[in-house]
Amino acid sequence: MQPQTVEQNKRPRLAFQTPGGAMPQGTGLATPASSMLLPSTLERLSGLPSNDGLMDYLRGRGGKIKDLEDELAQTRARCEKLQQELASKNESMAVLVAEKKALEAAAAAISPPTGTQTAVQHLHRQLDEQLHKGLLLEQNLAAAKQREAVSAHRLASLEALLLEQRAEQAKLLAEAEAAAARLRVEVEAARAEAQMAIRNGELAERAAQRRVEAEREILKVAARIWNPFLLACPTFRFSNIASISNPA
Repeated sequence: MQPQTVEQNKRPRLAFQTPGGAMPQGTGLATPASSMLLPSTLERLSGLPSNDGLMDYLRGRGGKIKDLEDELAQTRARCEKLQQELASKNESMAVLVAEKKALEAAAAAISPPTGTQTAVQHLHRQLDEQLHKGLLLEQNLAAAKQREAVSAHRLASLEALLLEQRAEQAKLLAEAEAAAARLRVEVEAARAEAQMAIRNGELAERAAQRRVEAEREILKVAARIWNPFLLACPTFRFSNIASISNPA
């Protein structure tokens, strides 16, 4: 039996980081970003762990994948060692079979003495032992290959789950960033409206103040004009001005 070669595990190690390299911080807005998300998105967000919890979950998954990769590498190393041992046993069995055939041929040519029969029986026992060891090695090799297949399947399942979790995390992050952008636009618009209202209020206040000052100046001018006349005619009343300016 020819030994089977096992391909070394060249699968690259996975890097357990978020797509952006770090989790984003808060936007500093007074309005929560969750108010801009759809109800379905909020349900998915509530069903998932927090940012720190999600990173811990992904790191835990990454640790399990690393353990499975190590276990797979050890299993493949054991398989390779068993195959080498099996090849060595096969070579030994081939030598013993050749010796057996040679001894049987020699025994058939001449009448074998008692010592030769004992040697042949001993050789048969050695051959049976080697065959039994070879059978055990084949069984161990089959079991190791089965464990390797199970480990590879578990590793593929965990990698697929990790990719799915990363895709879901990236989607939720994109939705949160879009909601934050919309909130920033609304805040800027509200800020501009507030500034416009403040500016209009200041202008109205200045106009009112100018009107008050103008009325005060008018009263001062009127007082300067009428004070000499009032002093000369103490009995004069302002009601007479209307009769003078509007004769019947």
